[in-house]
Amino acid sequence: MESIRNIPRPLNPGSPTEAKKSERWEGNLDGESADRLVIYLRSSGCSWAIDLQKPGHLLPGCLDCEHSVAETTYGRPISAADYLKQFRGKFHDFGVKRCPILCLYNEGSFFNEKELPAEARRQILRDIADDGHVKRLVLETLPSYVSDAVLQETTDLLGSVELEVGIGLESSSEAVRALCINKPYSLKAFERAAETVRQYCRLLAYVMLKPSFLSEKEALDDAKSTVEYAFAKGVDAVSVEPVSVGKFTMSGVLYYLNLYRPAWLWSVLDCAKFAASRGEVRIGGYQFAPAYIYHASNCDLCTREVKGRIQLFNQTHKRDDLERISFLCCTKAWQRELAEECPPLELRISKQLDRVESLLSDPKAINDFLRGESAFNVL
Repeated sequence: MESIRNIPRPLNPGSPTEAKKSERWEGNLDGESADRLVIYLRSSGCSWAIDLQKPGHLLPGCLDCEHSVAETTYGRPISAADYLKQFRGKFHDFGVKRCPILCLYNEGSFFNEKELPAEARRQILRDIADDGHVKRLVLETLPSYVSDAVLQETTDLLGSVELEVGIGLESSSEAVRALCINKPYSLKAFERAAETVRQYCRLLAYVMLKPSFLSEKEALDDAKSTVEYAFAKGVDAVSVEPVSVGKFTMSGVLYYLNLYRPAWLWSVLDCAKFAASRGEVRIGGYQFAPAYIYHASNCDLCTREVKGRIQLFNQTHKRDDLERISFLCCTKAWQRELAEECPPLELRISKQLDRVESLLSDPKAINDFLRGESAFNVL
C-alpha cells in the first residue's frame, strides 16, 4: 500500500489559505428535511496516511481512502491563521442561514492538534456559535483524540449548537479492519471513545460497505453486523458508506486489475433498510473532496433512479422512500453475485496482492496504470 501511495507522480499541493471545497447536500434534522453545508478544509493530511515529519512521504493509511491525502499540503504545516482564512472563506458562501447543519471536515481528525492547531479549532468553534444560524455541527476524529477535556471545551464554545462527532468505525470485524481496511485502532478503542463522546454530544459511526478484497455477500454481511454492533454500543446514528474508487488506493489498483467492483446500489439499499429498522441511518459515499472516480452503481437503466431515492431518504429518513423503485432490471445479476462461492479470504488476498506486486514491480505496467483507465466495465 505504501508503494501504491508513493508511485512517482506530481503531488500538486493546494493553497494553505483556500479550502478544498464547499457544497450543499440534503440532510435531516430532528425528523425534518434540512440542508447541510459541507466544508472540506485543506489540511496537511491525515497523520495516518501522511508522515507529518517528512512532508511528501505518504504512509499506507486506510487502504481505500484517497481524500485524506489528495489536494492536501502533503505534510507541510498549515498555520492557525491560514485555517481561519479557509474556514471563513467558505462559511458564508452558501448562505449558512439556510443550512442549519454544518459538516466541517479537515480530512483527518478535528481534535488532532498536529493536523489542526488548537488556536484555529477554538476560533472556528467561536465563529460558528456567534453566527447563530447553525443548529448542528458535525466533526470527525479518530478515537485517540477524544477526551473529556476537548469535548467539554468544544461543547462550551459551541453553546446552543448541537455537536455530533463522527468516528470511522467501518467494520466490527477485527479481521476485516486489519486485512481489508487497515484501521489504526481497535474495537476496544472505539468503545472507550464512544462512551466518552456520549457523555457530551451525539455520536455518529461510519460503516464501510465493500472494502478491498471482500465479495459482495461478505461486504453486505459485514456491514449489517457492523450496524448492529454500532447501535449496541449506543451510537445515535450510522452512516452507510459504500466504497468509492480512487486511483491511488488499494481498491483503485484492484479495480484496474479487474479484481474489484464497487458495491451494487442494491446492496446499499439492503443495508440501509436493515439499519433503518434499528436506528437513525444516513447513506453516504459521494461527499468527498476531491471526488472519486467510480461509485456504487447498478445498471445504466436504474442507477440514476436509485441514487435519487437515496438522496430523498437522506432528507426524509422514511424507509418507504427506499422501497419504491420502478426499475428492478438488474436485481437478478446482483443476486447471482451474492450467491457466488469465493475462496477463503486470506488466500484470496494473497493471490490478489501477488497481482498488485507484479504491477508495482514493472515500470511499463506502472506507466500504463498512470495513463490509463481500467478496462473493467461497471455494471
